[in-house]
Amino acid sequence: MVVTSPSEPPAERPGRIVRSTSRQGLTSSGVALLGGGVSIVASIIAELLTDGLGWVFSIPFILVCVYCAAEVSKASLRSAIVMPPLAILAVAAVNPIFAQNIAGLRGWMVKTLTALTTLAPPLMIATGLAAAIVGYRYWRATRP
Repeated sequence: MVVTSPSEPPAERPGRIVRSTSRQGLTSSGVALLGGGVSIVASIIAELLTDGLGWVFSIPFILVCVYCAAEVSKASLRSAIVMPPLAILAVAAVNPIFAQNIAGLRGWMVKTLTALTTLAPPLMIATGLAAAIVGYRYWRATRP
């Protein structure tokens, strides 16, 4: 047992991450803007470089979802789990604009639905990782 004098702050348990009280973390709006912005920019870059949404989009998308889940404030934990599906929906809607071979509304709808089906694996990975991180952070916050 560590004995401290009344003027010293109590010692932290070893191995615990101490967050600054002045920096609370990302808000729900911050998670939406950061996650959505990085996802759309990554999808545009992937479409222009590789003519499709592959690993050039998937890696930044998964990384930004993990970052948002790790940095979101305790009051907005749920937003980190909701953000990946909404970001994928935004990407699927915006991506056909930068594709070279679509024609009209029907082509846009087909490309959007195709993007939604092909982006299912990165969506599952990103949502699962975000949910695991948020669940762990919630468990650590409610633990005595």
